[in-house]
Amino acid sequence: MDLEEIGIECVVQLVTHHGQWFNFMAYHDDAITHWMGGCRFHESDMLEVIWQRYGVGGIYVDFGAFIGTHSVFFSRICKADKVIAVEANREAAYFCEYNLFVNGCENVELYNLAVDEHPGQGKLIQGRINKGSANVVREPVEEDGQVVQIVRAGDFLQDGCKFLKVDVESLSIPAVLGCRPEIEKWKPIIAVEAAYPDQFFNLEFLMRDMGYKYQNTYGQTPMHIYEPV
Repeated sequence: MDLEEIGIECVVQLVTHHGQWFNFMAYHDDAITHWMGGCRFHESDMLEVIWQRYGVGGIYVDFGAFIGTHSVFFSRICKADKVIAVEANREAAYFCEYNLFVNGCENVELYNLAVDEHPGQGKLIQGRINKGSANVVREPVEEDGQVVQIVRAGDFLQDGCKFLKVDVESLSIPAVLGCRPEIEKWKPIIAVEAAYPDQFFNLEFLMRDMGYKYQNTYGQTPMHIYEPV
């Protein structure tokens, strides 16, 4: 796949971790691309904690995979048995597919879909500074808008799920609600984005109600990690 042929302006970022080098095709002049400019994974502090605290192996689910940095980390550094990567933005999914291929991540399944509490259809609203902040909204889709298929988040969880990352902007909490039965059954470690105080308050209430305790907060977004009690 040639990303430039489909009209996406891109750059190559080199990233190193634990003595391994990785290549990422990324959006040109994007916030996450700049954060990777120091040859580090985006949210490398959180990723290192995931590796150190929770070990290797198991099934990882990556909601909001974007260009695939976390999925690559789960595949190669965490040595996952399987990674399920889900990305609503069609362009970002192109990057993700390419990056999974060039970094030899044969144990990753990629889906160009959105996740929510209930299935349906919506449209993508692109972020201005950070392409990873694109939102999916349930509104009538304009003729020139990107139609996004929405699936129930729990459809992607399965027995053996060890870690669940949920970074899907305004749909983060609805996505957690969408896989509540599976979460309560298999008790994966969960990292959820909650950028605003009211969103974090609602997340805290939900996670405690499901039998989880807060571990820590990481990154600029920020991402909050929860562990089963």
